[in-house]
Amino acid sequence: MNTTGRGEGINSFFDGFVSPTTYLRECVVKYEQALKRIMDRESDEDFESEHKYRIVKEGEFLLKHVAKFYTRNVLNEFKDEWSKVNFFEVEEMPCDNEYHGYLVKTKLREHEEFVVKLNLQTYKGMCECQNFEFVGILCRHLLKVFVRLDIDTLLDHFILPR
Repeated sequence: MNTTGRGEGINSFFDGFVSPTTYLRECVVKYEQALKRIMDRESDEDFESEHKYRIVKEGEFLLKHVAKFYTRNVLNEFKDEWSKVNFFEVEEMPCDNEYHGYLVKTKLREHEEFVVKLNLQTYKGMCECQNFEFVGILCRHLLKVFVRLDIDTLLDHFILPR
């Protein structure tokens, strides 16, 4: 297979292992080597995440809680969302039997509004931006509702397995 015929993601996966002149038998062996390299890299990241100290300010209880189980990279992405929580305000909306509704909108000039629905018994929730569904990290809108409701821990259904 020509290397330009593959997608960029595949090219980066095989970097240093496969060339345009690699035979099929050799490609299978090289694939296993590339896969081992990725698994080793993930294992190293897990080790570093468990054994390196994560810097979290004293009063940020939710960040302290998520720092216990997120890897450093995911924690940094979570911190990015967390840092934007103060740019929003929350208004309660009418609720149905199962979910309470909240309108989360920006305090800034550009006007953004997102509807967040949250079940107050199970704390299962969803936001219109669907950041959690696409990226796997809670969005700033849902986090803002958590701040308003004084929720200091992240429940298991918001923590995706690796």
